[in-house]
Amino acid sequence: DGAVYPVIELNGLLWVQENLRFETDSSRLYDNSQRSKKCGQFYAIVEAFEVCPAGWRLPTENEVKQLIKLDKRDKVDLEDTLQVDKCGRIDSQKASKQGFQNTYWIQVELKGTYATHWHFFTDDIHMHHHNVSGRMFPVRCVKGLD
Repeated sequence: DGAVYPVIELNGLLWVQENLRFETDSSRLYDNSQRSKKCGQFYAIVEAFEVCPAGWRLPTENEVKQLIKLDKRDKVDLEDTLQVDKCGRIDSQKASKQGFQNTYWIQVELKGTYATHWHFFTDDIHMHHHNVSGRMFPVRCVKGLD
């Protein structure tokens, strides 16, 4: 899309510090507000695997676990470092949880309609696994150091 995104090095990877704004036929904004435009596009999981630019990808479960450990040990403040805004999610075409959480896709094996993903809540960052059918989340892309 020609957009330039700020990046930061964390734990041996370059991380994009904004939610991806690349628009596809099936991605969508949370709503039409200015904040929503800052939150970027929301993607269904299958599409999320393909939207990062060439040379970039979704982070793996292990990479996210390592960052969560650093955050819990107060070595880094992930919410501040990655400039996370509580953009919410989209459930079955309905926007929800804006201002309360942000959820991101990670590079995992999709098992039917179940997948692991990670959440930023007001007072917690964690991953979990459940049915993600009909859910759309923003994307953060990573790449190894060259």
